[in-house]
Amino acid sequence: MNAILIYASCYGTTRRYAEELSRRTGWPAVSFKELPDLSGYDTVVHMGGLYAEKLMGLDKTVKALPEGAKLIVVTVGLGDPSVPASAERLRKNLKKHLPAGLEAEFFHLRGAMDMEKLTLRHKMMLKAFFAVMSRTAMGKDSDMGAAQRGPVDYVDFSALAPLAERLKQ
Repeated sequence: MNAILIYASCYGTTRRYAEELSRRTGWPAVSFKELPDLSGYDTVVHMGGLYAEKLMGLDKTVKALPEGAKLIVVTVGLGDPSVPASAERLRKNLKKHLPAGLEAEFFHLRGAMDMEKLTLRHKMMLKAFFAVMSRTAMGKDSDMGAAQRGPVDYVDFSALAPLAERLKQ
């Protein structure tokens, strides 16, 4: 199998996962900003940070995907992927961003957030989101609510094990 890991990371969390997965698999990990010619690859893993349920860099990777190549999509976000309803909603939303007929496998990982390190644009978007969510018990007790109170880091390299096993097949 000739494979590559493409990552899209705004604050470094997805890059951390990509570098660890590269170490485990021996596959190269490259930023989507330096996307190479993918024509020689039969498997492309796109790892991206989630921002308003949109996966960073996925559109660029999909446009460069060679015909017949397998696409594996890995999301990195604050939400807990072990909650089935959340993972299913996320997959359904991501499938809307794939061209008709393109099948992909999906994996979900937990990320990190430090409000102090966010861009002004992201801070403003989250401020509006927090205003709405703070009125609900779910918002106060959610991972996003925790991030509003201080830095959170849910990165767990052991969560890469199922993905690494799948990639060895």
